[in-house]
Amino acid sequence: MKVPHYGMFTDTGNYMIDCIVEYAKLNKLSWSEIYVLLERMSKEKEYEEVMDTAVRESIYTAIFA
Repeated sequence: MKVPHYGMFTDTGNYMIDCIVEYAKLNKLSWSEIYVLLERMSKEKEYEEVMDTAVRESIYTAIFA
């Protein structure tokens, strides 16, 4: 399975975001609930770009569009 590109710097980062996207869809999370998960993820040095506007916009689009 090919993981979508969300604007993360690594394939692992894109995979982690894809897991959050799928989890959010399955559990019908609100944007504020998803944002908390993204903030937590951004605390990890290898995923700090998750709070970049382009990354957040691609996540939002993948879930709510």
